[in-house]
Parts: sequence; C-alpha cells; structure tokens
Amino acid sequence: MAQPSTPQIIRSRRHQEPSNATLSPAAQAVELHELDAVNSRRTPQAPPNSSGISPSHSVSAQTSRGDSVGVAKDLATRGSNGITALSNLVYPTKTLGYFATSGLIVNRIIGSGIFDLSPVLLDLVGSKGVALCIWLLGCLISWAGVLLYIEYGVRFPLTGGELYYIDFLGLGPPLLITYMYAVMFVVIIGSQGNGLAFGSAVQVAVASNPLSVDGGLQKLLGIGIVGLVCLAQAKSRGFSVQLSNAIAVYKILLLTFISVLGFAALANARTESAQKSFTSQYGKENFANAFSGTSSNVYNYGLATLFILRAFHGYENSNLILEEIRRPLGDEFRVFRRSAKVSILVIGALYVLVNVALFAACSTEELRQTPDGTALFFQKIFGASHQARRASGIVRAISAFGCVIAHTYTLARVKQEIGRMGILPFPEFWAKSTQGGAPGPALLLHWIFTSILIAATPLNDANGYYVMSVLSTLTRTWVCVLLGTALLLAPRLKAFRQAGESWRAKSIPQLRPRAGTYIVLFLALLYTSANAFVFIFSWFPADLQKGYYSGKSLLPAYVSPTVGVSFSILGGLYWIWDRRLLPAVGYRLEVEAEQSDGNVVHMSFKRYISGPSLKIYSFFDSTMKKLNAVWRHRAEGDASVTAPLSRTYLTSSNARRLGT
Repeated sequence: MAQPSTPQIIRSRRHQEPSNATLSPAAQAVELHELDAVNSRRTPQAPPNSSGISPSHSVSAQTSRGDSVGVAKDLATRGSNGITALSNLVYPTKTLGYFATSGLIVNRIIGSGIFDLSPVLLDLVGSKGVALCIWLLGCLISWAGVLLYIEYGVRFPLTGGELYYIDFLGLGPPLLITYMYAVMFVVIIGSQGNGLAFGSAVQVAVASNPLSVDGGLQKLLGIGIVGLVCLAQAKSRGFSVQLSNAIAVYKILLLTFISVLGFAALANARTESAQKSFTSQYGKENFANAFSGTSSNVYNYGLATLFILRAFHGYENSNLILEEIRRPLGDEFRVFRRSAKVSILVIGALYVLVNVALFAACSTEELRQTPDGTALFFQKIFGASHQARRASGIVRAISAFGCVIAHTYTLARVKQEIGRMGILPFPEFWAKSTQGGAPGPALLLHWIFTSILIAATPLNDANGYYVMSVLSTLTRTWVCVLLGTALLLAPRLKAFRQAGESWRAKSIPQLRPRAGTYIVLFLALLYTSANAFVFIFSWFPADLQKGYYSGKSLLPAYVSPTVGVSFSILGGLYWIWDRRLLPAVGYRLEVEAEQSDGNVVHMSFKRYISGPSLKIYSFFDSTMKKLNAVWRHRAEGDASVTAPLSRTYLTSSNARRLGT
C-alpha cells in the first residue's frame, strides 16, 4: 500500500462558482440552482490534489439539505436557533494497491456458494450442458457489470458507490431514491448469508456426524464471526487487509487445485479406494448426452440466473471504497480498473473449470441427491471417507470467513457515508471514525442488522436459508436495472457530461472511444435485461414445493423480493417523515460544513428548530433545567440554587450548546 494520489473532488455543486463571473447575483443563483438540480449534491473534479489526501477533504462548506438559492442569507436569519454537533471522519493515510483491491473483490465473490450452487443449479435446469451454459452466461453478465461499474466509478470517484451514483442521476423528488436505497442498504445489505454458511460449515468440519447441523448453534456462530470481524476491523485496518489478501490467495489456489483434479477426472484418474467405493459413471462418460433432461420451466431459469448473479456478486466491491484505492499519476484509475477486470476474468475462468471438474467426477443423479457436492467430489477422486466431509466443511468455512471480511470492510464504509449524508438519525455518531480511521460506529451498525437478519432466518424451513441468503442480491436488482438504464441513456444525460462534452466510455481505453462506447452500451443492455428478468420472475410462485432434500412445504420464494421492496418503500416513508413532515413542524438538519485537516474531515451537523419544534424543545429544555437544579440542590445540600444554568442540548454522548 502506497501514499494516495487522488484527484480533488468537490462533493457538492453548491461549492462551485458559476462559470460566468459577469452574471448578476440573481442569475448566478438561478444557474447554481440548475446545476444542483442536475447532479444533486456531489460531483468529481479532474485536477490532482497536490497534498496527496483523499479528494473529499478539500471542501469548505457543505449544505446537503435545503435550497441552494439564498443559503447564506437563510443561515444568517436562522442561525440563532442552530444546534451544532461535530464529527470527524478519518481517511486512511495508505491506499490499496492492485493486490489488496483484487483481494477484496476475490473474497467478496468467492464465498461458500461455489461449492453448494452447482448441484442446485443442475437440479433447476436439468442437464449439465445447460448448467455450463448458464455459468458462461453468468461470466458474460458479470463482465458487463464490471464495465458498467467502472464507468460509474471513473465518472463519480467517491467512496459509497451506488449511494452517490443514484444521487447524481437526480431522478424523482430530491433525495427520495437515495433514501429508499439507504434504508434498504442499512437494513438488508449485510453478511447474513455468509455468516450462516460459516456456522453450518464449522459444524460439518468438527461434528462426528457431519450431516447434523444445529440451527441455533449455526445462528450463534454466524453472529459471533461477524461480530469478531467487525471488532478486528475496528481495531486494525492493516491487519484486516492483510488477512483478506491471504485468504484471497488461498481461494484462488483452492479453485485451481480443484480444476486440476477435474482434468485428472477427465483422464479417468483416481485412487484405487475411489474405484472400489464407486461404480457409477466417471470422467468423460458423465458428459455423454450432456443436454438430456433439460428443463422447460421458465421460472427455473429465472431462479438459476438469480443464483448465478449471486455467485458473481461482488465485482462492484472496489467502487464502494474507491477513495481508498491508489491513483497513480498519468492514469489515476488504472489500479481500480485493472483490479476489477483481472479479478472477474480469473474468477470466471475458475468457476467454469470447477464446474467442469465437478461434472466430470460426479453423475447428474449423484449431484442432484447429495447435500454436499464438494465432499462428493473429493470422495469420487480419493475414496469414500468421513474425512472428505470434514475437509469440505473446513474449505467452506474458510471461504465464508473471507467473504465476511470483504463484506464487512466495504459495506461498513458505505453505511458511514450514509451517515455522512445526514440520512440516518444522529448522523454525527454514525459518520465519525474511531481508532486508526476505522468506521467504528458503522461497523457496529453493520453487526446489529446482520445479527437481526441471522436471528430471524427460519432455518427450520427447507427454503429459509435460500430466502435470507439471496435477499440482498435480489433486493439490489432494481438498483442494477436503474443504473443500467441510466448508462444506456448516458449520451443524453447531463449527469454524465464532462467539460460540456457528451459521455464516452472509458472502461476500455484500449479501443477507440466510439467502438468502446458501443460495446459498453451493448453490455449494459444485457446487464439491465438480466437483472430485470430476475426481478420480474422472482415474484412468481415457485414450482418447488418438493424442497431440495425435503418433501415438506416450503416458504414461498417471493418472500425475498417482498421483504426487499418493503424496506425500499419504508425508505420512501422515512423520506416523507425526514424531508417533509419534520420541516413542516420546524425541525430540520443540515450537513453544515466539511473542512479538511490532513486526512481528517471535520463535519458539522446543524439542527434548526423553529415553530412547534422550538416550543417542544423549550419545554424539554426548561424541564431539564429544573430537574438539574433540583438534583444539584440535593447533591450540594443547599437550600436554593442562585447560579444561572447554561442552556444545553444533549446529542449522542456529548453536550451541544444552544447558540443565542
């Protein structure tokens, strides 16, 4: 990791001077208002920052809520009612290079799903040939997603990713979609799937009967591992990155080893013990009639596509921490762009090879009947043994652990940015950094909601883990559709214009701008269509009432999209409360100022109180003063209290003085 070299970013259009200095003050205000309507509050600038500090930190003032016209005058008239709360956000002094950035992407994508998904996918589509085609389609969709997110990252290079991309597009009423996304992200987007996978894998690895998994213990282990990772990252950023790098290397070597075993299976090579234990088809025989038994159920293909999107989910991981990635001179987005591309190419190739290996070693019937495809694979090559199941548990536990690390590292920083925007209650607490620049409060927030989701997972239902594990992926499909559609319209959208010029693709710099733009637009269409297909078909009842390894009735599959959309709607209702109802009764919060001091951003959140809110506050304040006087009188044993009391207002854990 090296010292950062990042471009300066002005995070609000409100901090830009109008381009025509001869305009009248009224005209300048109108022009500033129009710029604000186009790109909301934040926009990147190109000039490099000579101080070497992350770009977000050269901001002189921030007013992310309220009108841009007449802001100074408005503040002057209402300043007497302002209650200021301060918070510091500390950015790392060292940035992430190729290895660390790729490690976070690899760990985010390669979880335990690759070891469990192949049998499920084969059960859905019915044949190995179609299953491999689905995997290849997943590689193509993921490549399209990588290029799409690179375009957004280059255009809007801010930590927070989708949070700011949605904001910049300026769709609908101001901040409405941002609130919907923020609430959905805080509540649903967590590490619950991999936490539960870790809890199950650990029990398989250590239990005498590997097929016996206790649901309560699984949840406890899942909550514990996420909490342990959050605590470790709050204490040491460097150790977390190094551990992520080590596990990423392990995952790549593991998939490479399985791929090599697959080539051995194709050559009919295996141990004598395996030959005696299994008399079923092996090697090339398993690819005879590869397309026989193919399913014609459209819903199954929608579900298979969802599983594939989940298997590749994480290619956008570097976008979420873009301000922590090194930006070398000359081509400042080279590390970001190449890390994402190389990671997804390597993972895509290994995913296909691992499935070829699995299909070569195991017959279709064996895969559709086994609860553990990885253990079956090792047994078909090395011989039947309980140790194979334990080895499978260890492999999956380490993979899930690495995924939790990458999830937590990036998602917590997005949640910190949500606090920084003033969307969460008590934003001064959630936005601040703790030891070593770690987003301590955001890590706590991440653990709280992940724990709630893990505890709420109905593991007694055969479909319970599926519903919870795909919840975040399925919920994000509407965001992917929105961003994909916006990129298709990028040549016509003002948000994508730079220096007055229309948008041109920058994710494939090796090609001419026109050719690269056409390729990116085609892939954006594919990406948008795939996500729209998954989102639409996820609402249809599943013809899967014969549960996987269970004959019991299942929890309906549409529970996932229903829960996800419900929390997005809840975000819209919260927007009405925070942006409409509270200001109507005289209360509003503004992110008043952001000032840089080295790698520390000093943020000021100011609460303005008037009308009914001021009356309520005055009553509360006077009551607290009276109680304070009584308590002081009792403590001091004095008959009367004559000293005047200061007017204070408590926010979070600190006392904030009310300006007069």
